[in-house]
Amino acid sequence: MIDPALATKVIFTLGIVNGVSLAALFLSCRCLVKLGPLAKLLKNNRFLKFYNIHCYIWIVLWLSVLTHIALGISLLGIPF
Repeated sequence: MIDPALATKVIFTLGIVNGVSLAALFLSCRCLVKLGPLAKLLKNNRFLKFYNIHCYIWIVLWLSVLTHIALGISLLGIPF
């Protein structure tokens, strides 16, 4: 059994990771970048490196969300 204080801190941290991952996914989305003024970014080498890790950001997001859910349920239970 995990310590409740530690679980709370991990859940909070994973919530931040979820938000940052979602923002990174939005900014590296292949559909949005090709539209309008963001299309210029495709010529920037730094952005291309970031753009190329889009699929890996999905993995980070899913692992973070699943761990966040598992710890939340183990700490608080199912409220229904």
